Amino acid sequence: MRFLKKILIALALVIILALLKWWPAGRYPEALVFTANLAGCLQLLVLAWAVWTGILEGIIPLQPTSARRLSWVLFVALTLMGEAACGWWVHHPRSIPSPLRASFRYFYDNYQRDILQYNRGISAYDSGLFYRMKPCSQALFSNIEFSDSILTDARGFRQQDTAGTPAYRILCLGDSYTLGWGVPYRQSYPFLLSASIGLPVLNTGMSSYGTAREVASVRGLPMDSVSAVVIQYSYNDQPENDRFRENGFSLVVSPPSVYDSACRSLQWSRFYFPGKYLLTISKIFLGLQLHHWLESRRGSAAGIQDSSLEKKYNDMAEGFLAVVKRSGWNFNKLHLYVFDVCEYESMNDLFAQALEKKLALEENRDFFKEHLHVLHLAGRLQPADYYILDGHVRASGQQKIAAMLDSCMQMDASMAGHSKP
Repeated sequence: MRFLKKILIALALVIILALLKWWPAGRYPEALVFTANLAGCLQLLVLAWAVWTGILEGIIPLQPTSARRLSWVLFVALTLMGEAACGWWVHHPRSIPSPLRASFRYFYDNYQRDILQYNRGISAYDSGLFYRMKPCSQALFSNIEFSDSILTDARGFRQQDTAGTPAYRILCLGDSYTLGWGVPYRQSYPFLLSASIGLPVLNTGMSSYGTAREVASVRGLPMDSVSAVVIQYSYNDQPENDRFRENGFSLVVSPPSVYDSACRSLQWSRFYFPGKYLLTISKIFLGLQLHHWLESRRGSAAGIQDSSLEKKYNDMAEGFLAVVKRSGWNFNKLHLYVFDVCEYESMNDLFAQALEKKLALEENRDFFKEHLHVLHLAGRLQPADYYILDGHVRASGQQKIAAMLDSCMQMDASMAGHSKP
C-alpha cells in the first residue's frame, strides 16, 4: 500500500513538473534548454525515489520508520556516488565505459561544450555572415579534451602570423574541421599542407559555416595569385546551401538579437545544478535505449533506405555544385579540391560518389574544365584520430588530411609545376 502511495505521489509530482517545464519559456527563452533539462532531471529523480525507496521499505526487515530512514539514506548516498562518478567520467573521457559513451557524447554536445562561434571572447555578430571571429584578436578556446589559443588576422581568419598577408596560393574553406577546432594552429591541416607543399595557404575555416557562407567569406579577397581552393564539406552544410538557393542565391542572415540569444542560451545550457551529471546522462541513456528498441521493433526496409540515402546525397552534391558555380571563380586556371569529413560514426563516401556522378555530366565538365577534384577521406581516419567526447579530429587526423591533399596536389600537373616560394 505504501509503495502504491509513493508511486501516485511521484506521478503527481511528475505531472506538475511537466506543466512547469515550459513556464519560463515566455519570460526567459534563452533558459529553455536549462529549465527543460532541470525539470526532466527532477522528474527522473522523483520516479527513481519512489521506486527505490518503495521497494527497499518492503524488503528491509525493520520497523517502518527505520526502514524508511535507511532507504532515504541509501538513496541519497547512491545518488551522490553516481553524480561523483559521472562527473569524473565527463572530465576523464578515456575512463568512460564503452556502452555509455554515446550518452556522454550527447551530454557533452548539449550541456557541457563551449561553442566557438557563440563565445563572445572569440566571435562576434556579422551582418553579412551572421558571425565571424573577431579580427586581430587572441583568445583561449578550451573544452574538456583540449585548450588552445586562437589568433586571428585583420579579416578574422585564423592564422599563425597575424601581421603580414603573404601572396597566398591556396585557399582552404570549410567549417570547424578546417579551422582546426581543438588543435594548435601549427597542427591544423592548412598549416601542415603549406609546410609540405611549400606554398602559402590561407585558412578561412569557420565553425558551422556551410558552403554558401564559406564562399561568401572569401568574396572580395584578391584571387590573382590563387591556383587552388580546398573546400571541406560536411553533411550539415546542406540546410544552409538549400536556403541559399531558395532565397535566390542570397544568404539568409538573422538579426543581431538571434545571435545574442544563442550566446545566452549557450551560457544557460552549461550551468551546473546538483545531480546534473548523473540525472541528465541517465535520462539520455534511457532515451537512447528506448529509441534503439523502437527501431528494432519497427524493422527496416533496406531498399527504401538505400534509395532515400542516394537521393539525400544527390541533393547534397547538387546543392554544393550550385553554390560553387556562383562563386565567380575562374576554373580555366583554378583547381578545386573537395573532400567530406564529419564525426567518425557518420563518415562515408556517399557524398564523394554522388559528386563524382554529377561531375560526369557534360554541363559540369564544361563548367569546371575538369578542374574539380573529389577526394575520398572515408577509411583514412580511425577512431583514434577523433576526440572521445568531441566530434572533431585530433592532430593525427589533421595530419592525415594534409597528407591526402598534398599527395593529390603533387599529382596534378599544374600544381607540380609551381616553384616553391
